[in-house]
Amino acid sequence: MRRDYSIIWGLLVFCIVGFYSLSLFIADHSIDGFDRLAATWVQSVQSDRLNQLAAVLASAGAPRTGVKLAAGLAISGIGMVFCLRRQQFRTLAPQFIIIAVVNIASFYSNFWLKHFFHRLRPTDHILSYSFPSGHAMASFAFYVTAAYLLWGNIPSKAGRVIMAVACSLLTLLIGLSRIYLNDHYASDILGGYFVAGGILLVTVLLFRWRKWHLPHSQQRITEETQKSATPT
Repeated sequence: MRRDYSIIWGLLVFCIVGFYSLSLFIADHSIDGFDRLAATWVQSVQSDRLNQLAAVLASAGAPRTGVKLAAGLAISGIGMVFCLRRQQFRTLAPQFIIIAVVNIASFYSNFWLKHFFHRLRPTDHILSYSFPSGHAMASFAFYVTAAYLLWGNIPSKAGRVIMAVACSLLTLLIGLSRIYLNDHYASDILGGYFVAGGILLVTVLLFRWRKWHLPHSQQRITEETQKSATPT
């Protein structure tokens, strides 16, 4: 348990330092060379099929799409658990709440951060600000959070690995699609990942502190320990 907390705190510090460093590099334009290099590499291969794929990926990572999916999943999931498995309500319901909280917090924090940094886009056809990327934050908030929550509910190790790789790859591809379409700089994507990752980690820490979220395996271990400690 202590090792888990150490990992979470370490990742949270990494996200905070990473985002703060990015904001400094953007302010003094020292990261412009990296952004140009990344854009040149990603946009070097273009085709009609890739354009269509990038558009589909952009739709899958749209901020409003993530919020709607997360809210719908949370409401339907909580209702299903309450109606069908009331004895597991206190264990499973917080998992649906977590994904809704992370996505809503990411959506509004992205709006505030964009208006704080006022970074212009690499293109003129989008009027909103660029840093951090809303699509990067939304995709990380939904797909990576879903992977974290599903991890403890998939019995086989191979299934967990496949699910985690699929969610991570989809999140990465959505970020690359924004660079491919010239809607964002690469540093915008990294900044979005850092912020969404930080929000997810803070949410997990809060739920663990309140003991609202225990994976199934951990819950069984806790219950067995309590039974064995009870005098007969």
